[in-house]
Amino acid sequence: MSGIKTITLKAIANLTAAAAKKINGGTKANAGKRLATLSSSGNKKDYRVDQGEVLDTEGKRYNAVLQLNNEGDSPGQKEFRKKHTSHAKLAIVEVDKTNGDVSAADLQAKFKTAFLAREASNSWS
Repeated sequence: MSGIKTITLKAIANLTAAAAKKINGGTKANAGKRLATLSSSGNKKDYRVDQGEVLDTEGKRYNAVLQLNNEGDSPGQKEFRKKHTSHAKLAIVEVDKTNGDVSAADLQAKFKTAFLAREASNSWS
């Protein structure tokens, strides 16, 4: 797993600002909606953050899901996809906009904590 750990932590750092901007942009929550993608060289989309399950009727609380795209070509990404597919959820965090905008720093901390917990337990479903 260590092959994907470092690159995923870097991806989280790079994805969260774009995801927070989209989250705070006022668009309605919609499960499956793409919030952000991270491209490597050659415009390959390595990682993505999608909206997950909507948790309230107003659409202000929902899950955000970090996943590995099938275009990532690092050895660690390829090894991970062989074992778990590109649809494995690397981290799931709750987004709550009931009290205003979501901070990119808070989102980054949540994703990092959630990813490290899943990595420690080897739980990727």
